[in-house]
Amino acid sequence: MNALALAPPPAADPPTVADPSAVADPPARRRGPSVFPVLDAPRPRSIEAHGAAAQVLWSGLSPALRAQVADHADAVGAVLADADAPLPGIPVRAEVCDPAALAGPGRDEHAHGLGEAGRAPLLIVAEDGEVTEDAWRRCLAAGARHLLRLPRDSEDLLGALTTLERPSTRGLIVAVAGGSGGAGASSTAARLAGALARRSRGEDGTVLVDADPLGGGLDELVEAAAPGGIRWSDIGLLGPEDGPALREGLPEIDGVRLLAAQDGPASTPDLARSALTALAGTDARVIVDVGTELAAAVLEAADRLLIIVRPTDHGVRSAARRLDAWPRPRGGVGVIVRGGGAWSARDAAEELGGELLGSFRDHPRTAVPLLDRRRGGADRLCSRLAAELLAEGAPS
Repeated sequence: MNALALAPPPAADPPTVADPSAVADPPARRRGPSVFPVLDAPRPRSIEAHGAAAQVLWSGLSPALRAQVADHADAVGAVLADADAPLPGIPVRAEVCDPAALAGPGRDEHAHGLGEAGRAPLLIVAEDGEVTEDAWRRCLAAGARHLLRLPRDSEDLLGALTTLERPSTRGLIVAVAGGSGGAGASSTAARLAGALARRSRGEDGTVLVDADPLGGGLDELVEAAAPGGIRWSDIGLLGPEDGPALREGLPEIDGVRLLAAQDGPASTPDLARSALTALAGTDARVIVDVGTELAAAVLEAADRLLIIVRPTDHGVRSAARRLDAWPRPRGGVGVIVRGGGAWSARDAAEELGGELLGSFRDHPRTAVPLLDRRRGGADRLCSRLAAELLAEGAPS
């Protein structure tokens, strides 16, 4: 989703939009090219409150924030109801509250049970201004998916509610990251995308996204000569309705649609959120090669994370530190072990708190992902994972 991450970055890192309190005046967002319709104003309400297809539950303490959330729910065709008086027979797509409802005298009355398993996704809204460290911690403890400041993050709230309003059309977004430098995340992401494309036979579409701004470029890795089409520099503010146009405009290589920088500027956190918000509104299987710079932004939208780990003391420790710093996607973390080392694959996955998905030996350096397919190693593992992902679909 196009929203702000919950976990603030370490103090040593440069400020990013992942920590709202670190940014006083965010730069204006660039609108996308004319091929993408952009939501300039809230859509008129198309259904009566008690005939709504979905409801958003409010359990906050601020009347002013409640009024703004009601307007946003109305804009996406949902109805806002109080958490203690939900409308009968209408599905709940999200719960929304403010930080004050998570602590203080109103907690038991307004926020009981928020974030519990089985409940609708929880969004926290706050007024513009600095968000305190205590508020961050309360939001994390409550299991909130996003913390948004209004009216500054109005578009992000619209995007979140729109995506939640369309669960049946949500694409599957899988982030692939390295537990340490040189772990092989880019080549694994490309091989997994190729395996998905071959198994689905192009019916639903497979998209490979280069979200590693300091990498060498997926277009170079898969030897895609002058692919053309849409690249990162062509993308602005997009919503779920823009997904089909974005997907169709991407260059296709061996059945895989590729979003990369090519010879232009690389992605930024805002562009990554925008693109994944759009692609989440399609039925595509999206594989994201994510670098540490964009991990927080990508993992907001990802259904699951696959982390490639070297089974050495250095590799496992590095992966553990990265996972501690990153938000965990709702579908959990899968561990893939590459090569040999002092750690067994099972012990490495257990140490990292993830599910062991498999392991493979190093592939020949001359092998080109998407172009070269082999019976064993990474290609065999990615073929099996592709079959499992196609069978499972996106988590609800």
